[in-house]
Amino acid sequence: MINFVRVRRYPVGVELVEAGADARVWAPGRRRVAVAHGANAERSTELAAEPGGYFAGVIRGVGAGDRYGFRLDDDAKIYPDPASRAQPDGPHGLSAIVDASQFAWTDADWRGAGPRGQVIYELHVGTPPRGRTRQRRASCRPCATWGSRSSS
Repeated sequence: MINFVRVRRYPVGVELVEAGADARVWAPGRRRVAVAHGANAERSTELAAEPGGYFAGVIRGVGAGDRYGFRLDDDAKIYPDPASRAQPDGPHGLSAIVDASQFAWTDADWRGAGPRGQVIYELHVGTPPRGRTRQRRASCRPCATWGSRSSS
């Protein structure tokens, strides 16, 4: 028996592969996860449990644009993929499989944002404990030499 190692671009979500689409979702505390797919999610592909609360498998016979969602345990509701690249019917509708290699990039001439107006460091010190406000402000004073501003 030959064991194949799956190579994924992202740790979760649905990615096209030669046989269809590789699906992986994190669903801790669930016993079973299936991918509901087809025009009306009428077909179902059970995913295999993996360590750490993940479920994964290959959905055969699907391609770019096909809709899918996840069925958790015995729940009749079909949930959208929280890691989907497309939600053509809104955030609560079925997700759509995307072929990222077919995306028509239109920003080849973009050279990035210039340094003017950029935030290069942002520090959130949180709410200081009672009596420590002055100490926190004093510790932020050296940042002013970098050109920073305090919003306290």
